[in-house]
Amino acid sequence: MPRNQQQPAYKCNLHRTGTFIYETMLLLESFAVHGSMEELKRQALEENLLGKTSSYTVKGMLRAFEQRFLVPHPPLPPAEQVALATCSSIPNVAKLHILFPYYLAADDLVRDVYLGLVLPSYHGQGQVSRETIQQYLEQLSAASHALSEWAEYTKLRWARGFAALLRDFGLLSKHPGTELITLNLRREAFAFFWLWLRQEGFSVSEAGDLKLWEMLQLGPAHREKLLIDGQQQGWWEYRRAGDVIEFHTRHMLEEWLEYVRYANEDE
Repeated sequence: MPRNQQQPAYKCNLHRTGTFIYETMLLLESFAVHGSMEELKRQALEENLLGKTSSYTVKGMLRAFEQRFLVPHPPLPPAEQVALATCSSIPNVAKLHILFPYYLAADDLVRDVYLGLVLPSYHGQGQVSRETIQQYLEQLSAASHALSEWAEYTKLRWARGFAALLRDFGLLSKHPGTELITLNLRREAFAFFWLWLRQEGFSVSEAGDLKLWEMLQLGPAHREKLLIDGQQQGWWEYRRAGDVIEFHTRHMLEEWLEYVRYANEDE
């Protein structure tokens, strides 16, 4: 996922809306039915789809949802595919793993703190605290005019929001813990992204080189294991002999989501 060549447009949006994962699932499930942001807004504001008492809160959630899922973030699949995955019978943890890169792609600051602070910390002390997040924001401030103008209280609230995001996605121990938890990517989440990339014309090599896998903490050895696992599940045919790779699948992404549903019903 390419970074912007210009200075990132850091905004203090995270602590205003949070992750609201449960509500995001509701919005995606509704979007899967009608595929319309206008209808989604109507349901949320007029029918209280999200069960909130504040229209201000709902509007903030809708703006964040639109930025995360309705604005294209190639090579990530579009909202229609994410919505279908949300409605499918794949495990909830796999659905969480599918949502995670959209939160990173939609917010430059969230992405840069995750890539620049969190991922390296796994190989260091294995911990991230509110204080270390604030310290990293100070480092970024030296190169960001927008961030340098933030008040200290704003940075504090953002750091709390970022720690909450990590916890919501199962990457940080419960408050007040600071221990990082490895994202052990579910095979269903891997298949969701992999099948989309192949459907979009990426070769096995091109798909494997994408920044997406770093975001999902997926190294080459684990990716190889998941490719073999997918073959054993009957999702595709995969063979490797040295540098020669064969990959074939009978399923497009939408067909695979249906296949997984029926396969689970047969178990």
